[in-house]
Amino acid sequence: MIAIATAGLGGFAARASGRTDLELRYVETTETAYAEVVIADGRVRTRYFEDAAGKCERWIEQRPCWTDEDLKLVEAGIAPAQLDDLIRLVDGGGFMDLGPSYGDATGGRRYYAIEIAVKLAGRERRVMYQAFPDAAPMPAAFAQLRAQLDKLARFAVDRRHVP
Repeated sequence: MIAIATAGLGGFAARASGRTDLELRYVETTETAYAEVVIADGRVRTRYFEDAAGKCERWIEQRPCWTDEDLKLVEAGIAPAQLDDLIRLVDGGGFMDLGPSYGDATGGRRYYAIEIAVKLAGRERRVMYQAFPDAAPMPAAFAQLRAQLDKLARFAVDRRHVP
């Protein structure tokens, strides 16, 4: 299992159209990749590793090739309609009904953790998918939310606003 970095990411709250609270954090990390998306205060904040120099090209060690200093941080505002769409996806898409873990890594099998944690309208859900060859399929609600968060992260990166 891979440890998930959590430094400086607590207590985020976003209000979509002034009607509900949403806190969201997505983390996916491997030896050669790092992606983190936090939705907070009407903004998307993305930390990621971009291997522009080829640092991890031939990496074989079972530890990250990147360090905290290698991570880039960008953020961008999210339109209220985008937040509302995200809330509808979380609330109506089945994510809040998922169990705590999927992928079915058993017997000490090595896997990469992909985690999404959500707080919405007084409810909380933290779901981890254990990625490895031949893993059980990712639940549709998890995959849909992950894809939407990836789009928001790419939006922030494309805008390149460094806080």
